[in-house]
Amino acid sequence: MTANCGNTRRKQQRTHPLGRRATTKKSRRGAAPGLASERLPVAPAKTTTPIAPHLTAFFEQRLPIERNASENTRDSYAYAFQLLLTFASKRLQVAPSQLSVEQIDAPLVLDFLNDLETTRGNGPGSRNIRLAAIKSFMHFLEYRLPPAIEQIRRVLAIPAKKAESKLVRHLTAEDPGPAERAQPQGVERHPRPRHAAPVLRRWLTRLRTDRPSSG
Repeated sequence: MTANCGNTRRKQQRTHPLGRRATTKKSRRGAAPGLASERLPVAPAKTTTPIAPHLTAFFEQRLPIERNASENTRDSYAYAFQLLLTFASKRLQVAPSQLSVEQIDAPLVLDFLNDLETTRGNGPGSRNIRLAAIKSFMHFLEYRLPPAIEQIRRVLAIPAKKAESKLVRHLTAEDPGPAERAQPQGVERHPRPRHAAPVLRRWLTRLRTDRPSSG
């Protein structure tokens, strides 16, 4: 009986040479659901912060109330951000109301400042005024958005451009001053009045000496 069983097993192996491979394929197919159940870690989505609420608080609270800024300063800062948001909107193809704080980074601010000089023809002085408005807003964001502190630090590190100041030419003795230029021709200037204290002192002394003695 044992010999017959061994012979039948050998015959089955000959007639089914791929029997072992079939079993391996089944095992692999069975392991597939286990691999599918193992999910890869998903990277967290990058959060964005709308810039509109912070700009509203900057112009309605920070400048007029906390900083007591003048109306001219507020108008200058508002115009600077009008230019900045227009530039960022065209560059990023996003409506100004949909811009985020994270998009106003140092490279974009530098491109904006360069565009002011190349496209609009502004000088270094105007460029520095726009940069001062942006830095004032970034200082305001330091305490409102701590996660953006590194981005804010890089914007604050942008240096102002040195502007050439026009020196006033000194007047010579022959050149008339502004007061002389404004004076009509043919009108002589009054001599400079003397100090009133010596005159008053002499007048009081004369009153004492001229006063008649009593008795």
